Amino acid sequence: MKNNEKTSFINEPNLYRIIFRSEKPIAKEFQNWVFEEVLPQIRKTGQYSAQQQLALPEPEKKYTFEFTENTCLRFVSMWFALYNNLELLGQLHQPLSNIGSHFGSTAYTHYTEYKTILGTMKKRFRANDKRV
Repeated sequence: MKNNEKTSFINEPNLYRIIFRSEKPIAKEFQNWVFEEVLPQIRKTGQYSAQQQLALPEPEKKYTFEFTENTCLRFVSMWFALYNNLELLGQLHQPLSNIGSHFGSTAYTHYTEYKTILGTMKKRFRANDKRV
């Protein structure tokens, strides 16, 4: 090497950047990760392992319940009360609306909510017990 020549040193990540050149922003992000983290770790250890484990979705929690006979009877009673209210509201909302009562829209809102709730409850119980 001559005295008037200038020597430049290139670090490992920049050497990789020279070899794999791209101007796209997404490519630069990927290059930064590969060149600064993945390749140096593979060279040093022979493998790459993520420092943080990926967060996997947790399985939905499941609960097991044991009910007394009294609890079951109260539940059935509440179910029928909700069902009876559903029927009543289904019959009342249109006549109330026809006479211009603001209770017509309230009755309809409760009717649709109760119908949705009962349908959801029925599906959940059927999934656990074919007798429902």
